[in-house]
Amino acid sequence: MPKLPDEMFDEQGRFKFLGEAIISLGSAAFGAIVGAILIVVVGEGIAAFERSVISLLSAILLFLILFMFKIKRDLTWKVDKISGEVLRVLGPQSWTQFQTRATHFAIEKQILCDRLVFKHLPDVIKSCYLDFKAREGTAPSGVDIIIDSGTTLTPCFSGLKRHGISLEYRQELLLAQEKIQKCPRTDPDFVDPVIVHTNSMSGVAEFNLGAPTSLMKETSLVLIGGNPLGRYRATTGGVSLKYLSAVKKTAELEGRLVVSVLTANWILIGGGYDEMHLCARGRGHLGFKKKAAESSNAIILVSPLGKLLKTSSVNTLNDVPVIKDNPYKVLRLQPEQERDVYLLTSFRTSQSEFLRYHSKYILQQNVEKQDKDYELLGVKGAAIEDEELQYSPGGDLTVNRKVEVPHPWLDEYLYLLSK
Repeated sequence: MPKLPDEMFDEQGRFKFLGEAIISLGSAAFGAIVGAILIVVVGEGIAAFERSVISLLSAILLFLILFMFKIKRDLTWKVDKISGEVLRVLGPQSWTQFQTRATHFAIEKQILCDRLVFKHLPDVIKSCYLDFKAREGTAPSGVDIIIDSGTTLTPCFSGLKRHGISLEYRQELLLAQEKIQKCPRTDPDFVDPVIVHTNSMSGVAEFNLGAPTSLMKETSLVLIGGNPLGRYRATTGGVSLKYLSAVKKTAELEGRLVVSVLTANWILIGGGYDEMHLCARGRGHLGFKKKAAESSNAIILVSPLGKLLKTSSVNTLNDVPVIKDNPYKVLRLQPEQERDVYLLTSFRTSQSEFLRYHSKYILQQNVEKQDKDYELLGVKGAAIEDEELQYSPGGDLTVNRKVEVPHPWLDEYLYLLSK
């Protein structure tokens, strides 16, 4: 049997033109049904040729109606997304701190979010699931995922909407929740065992722009309340912290897992590439990250390679003239008995890449230093297992450098990046 071209399938192996195929087959079937009805009702009073013409026209008419409906539906989703982008760029207070940062490392952030949703988040949840089961003697009843605000993680919400989170033990989680909620999973009031909690207003907006799917519903996403910070598109403050405390308490009572996905303006990994200090500023940001970390069984730090700085002192960063008036505060993350810390970043392998040595030393230390603050995702020893994390901005070294170092002040402090 001949094989269909690879171009006809998406990244998940699904046929791209399923909707068109269903419309075509449905229209053909409708035309055949019309022809059969004409034979039964009219009998031989109508010529075979005329029956064929009427059947064909019926099929074509239905095909056009269904196809136009599909085009209208697709265009509605795309226009909604374009309208949202126009409002985001041209609306009130459009050029915020968020918008400025959104232009930095944009392609790299999208790659990291794709790999987070498709592979590394499910892998970390699986590891936590097995650890919990071994420790407690029973399986967890659900999973709470806390996703931080910021431009680095905003792209992951469209991926969650399109593809959901593929979990190996999802059936066990559903059975556990049916017992807890005392209703079947088909009940309209049934709450999915996997809930995403976020303080990212931009992430929720991104989620809502996506086309409706059955893989992750709106009821599985919770926007955490608090004080809105328009320039960062986030909510923080006392209400947010109380909410995170409630998530932790519920998880302890019901035997749920909590996994936090965090990011930061800058991450200080130390001169030995073995530390994990999160730098943040803006009202309540650092407090949110700290509370999320304290509530979690596992933490995944997501960062472009160029935001990992080779120092452990926040004073080094705060001494930069453009930063002095608005200094960063720092939070150090370290693994604990029942909490693992992971780092998801990208890598450079070509000799023409500006940050090739920065990437090389991070991989080297992953082998040489076992007592690190974090575990590096997507690698085994010094070998890159997840090839999708091998990112290249392209261009010669001059162009490459502009993409990798978008902050002008960092040009004078390049010793913070191994090059």
